[in-house]
Amino acid sequence: MAGTVTIEETTHTSVKEIIFTWTSDAAGDADGTTVESYDGEVLGVVTVPTTTPTADYDVVLNNDASIDILFGAGANRSNSAIETISPIGGDTNAKPIASLAGTKLTLEVSNAGDTKAGIVIVHVR
Repeated sequence: MAGTVTIEETTHTSVKEIIFTWTSDAAGDADGTTVESYDGEVLGVVTVPTTTPTADYDVVLNNDASIDILFGAGANRSNSAIETISPIGGDTNAKPIASLAGTKLTLEVSNAGDTKAGIVIVHVR
């Protein structure tokens, strides 16, 4: 994979926010890994398309063991709508998300189209 990903890592009291801002390469791919390692429960993930990616682009969020902590819930993202992946609440669309234990996170975006862009926001407590 290639493309570019900038990562902003911030702690807000007990919640950590990781913002991945990505731009895909000619093959439609982008990837990047956090500097920090994270522990705790993933509260949710938000995908925001900014430079209209190809419809149904895919987002994977791997831990150090290359396991997708979203368990495939990042597949087929909207190219126009902000979407949330959340393991909590009474929502019938709730999806399982793995907990984190001393791991860096690697974002992998694929099938997004040539030079497309978006943002993935992750909240951990």
